[in-house]
Amino acid sequence: MTPNDVAKILGEFDAKCALYEQFTKSVWRLLNDILRARGIKVHSICGRTKTRESLESKLRKPESDYEVLENVTDVAGVRVISFFTDDAVRISEYFKTEFVIDEKNSVDKGALLDPDRFGYLSIHQIVSLAPNRTSLNEYNRFAGLKLEIQIRSILQHAWAEIEHDLGYKSKVAVPNDVKRSFSRLAGLLELGDDEFLRIRDRIECDKDQVSARIEESPQSVALDEVSYRALPTVDSFYRDLDLRLVKSLGITIAGDFSNATIEFELRLLEECGIKTVAELRQSLAKSESEVTDFSRVWFERYPPPQNALFPKNFAVIPMFYIRLAERRLQPVETEHILQKVGFAGYWQLGQKMKEVFEAIHPPPR
Repeated sequence: MTPNDVAKILGEFDAKCALYEQFTKSVWRLLNDILRARGIKVHSICGRTKTRESLESKLRKPESDYEVLENVTDVAGVRVISFFTDDAVRISEYFKTEFVIDEKNSVDKGALLDPDRFGYLSIHQIVSLAPNRTSLNEYNRFAGLKLEIQIRSILQHAWAEIEHDLGYKSKVAVPNDVKRSFSRLAGLLELGDDEFLRIRDRIECDKDQVSARIEESPQSVALDEVSYRALPTVDSFYRDLDLRLVKSLGITIAGDFSNATIEFELRLLEECGIKTVAELRQSLAKSESEVTDFSRVWFERYPPPQNALFPKNFAVIPMFYIRLAERRLQPVETEHILQKVGFAGYWQLGQKMKEVFEAIHPPPR
């Protein structure tokens, strides 16, 4: 490109820079909406518009051959970082239905690698807005503009960022021993991506099978996030127990589990030595009356805030208090356990727990 060609395109950029920045932000919002509507969780979506300096550097490269600004397809860009490699592929397919794809300039970098090679893996789509969008007032000013969407997994992103940070722009300039190191690392990252896929699929398979396993052989089902979340759905005992506590205590119980609630209650059960679904059901059934009495006295002495919302499988919490109080530990030992499982205000909680327990189980005189 001649200096005049470069100056001409830079002049176009100066005139349209603000428009490209608006275009980048608009597509960024649109991609967020598309993926949310499709129910796809991603690590991040970020956008950028080239700076004048970056564009000029690109134009002055010997291989550059652009006639007008619109021929530079990555002035605007958005990057989507997925958790898994198959999500990256699915996302790229979804975008094909939402945008006009410039197939000539789009590329799947992984498909370009020979089967025995490892390296940069990313899907680059050059897109423009479809007519059904540019016909809307919100988007009509972006008609004809192109944007690059890069889609890759977290591990692929790590590879690209580290390689870029190390400063090797040209593969020719990379020493052979460094090339070998890059290739080994790229192979490990591909294996990592594959292993994360297998782990995810195994977890999904467990979710599909855990209900049947709880019904058929609860003594063989360990308590974990998957099995614990399934309990109220599979076994009406847990729903009915919550309902009885609601009626007896006048409390409100949340309609669903949060991840934090599950983790917290599993820590309590671990401290109680309860490890399987069968052990949990047996323990709750055996202690229901005691749990109700303990909770009633607790709420009489320490009324909860108005409109307080209690977690599902609420009985696990007073059952834990009772089990801990039965051990009649020294206060410092009790406080250590309460702190370990995640209770706030554990230095006061231990004394309250002891008082309520002794109210329903008076110590011998």
